[in-house]
Amino acid sequence: MGTRAWAYMSAAIIVIFGVVLLVVAGGPSGQAIGPRLQHFLDLSGRLFLSLGLAVAIGLEREVHHKPAGVRTIAMVGVGACVFGLIGEGIAGQSDAFSRIVQGVVTGIGFLGAGTIIKEQFHVEGLTTAATLWAAAGVGLACGIGLYQLAVLSTFIIFLVLVVLRGLERSLRAL
Repeated sequence: MGTRAWAYMSAAIIVIFGVVLLVVAGGPSGQAIGPRLQHFLDLSGRLFLSLGLAVAIGLEREVHHKPAGVRTIAMVGVGACVFGLIGEGIAGQSDAFSRIVQGVVTGIGFLGAGTIIKEQFHVEGLTTAATLWAAAGVGLACGIGLYQLAVLSTFIIFLVLVVLRGLERSLRAL
């Protein structure tokens, strides 16, 4: 098994670990383990799920030697998840939660801007910047408990990064 396969398998293991934590926290045994442990497992599951999904996205960028790779995108995903968890903690204050989401989106926009390079008439880094922004969305979805949205979004991000790359190259060859 190659290095790339091991890397993706590692991301899958992190995702599975996060899902297991979420299942244990929310399953029928959840009441038996106590509310504090249940809450801790729920938080841990969300964070590990966001980490695993972000690592998977980051691996795709790393493989292609892009400016933002595994660690950067993992930090964006986990950081956005943390802000989502904070927002959920103040759920009674919808204005505060809205400001948190706005801050994440804006902050990631500035981070992404740092990956964009313009030379003469050529611009590079736009896809990486957009990937950072999308990874933040995945992390935020995990943080607020929208797991299906997070997993589906990660799948769609892969489609865009992998499948559309091939389509772009085919069109350029015309």
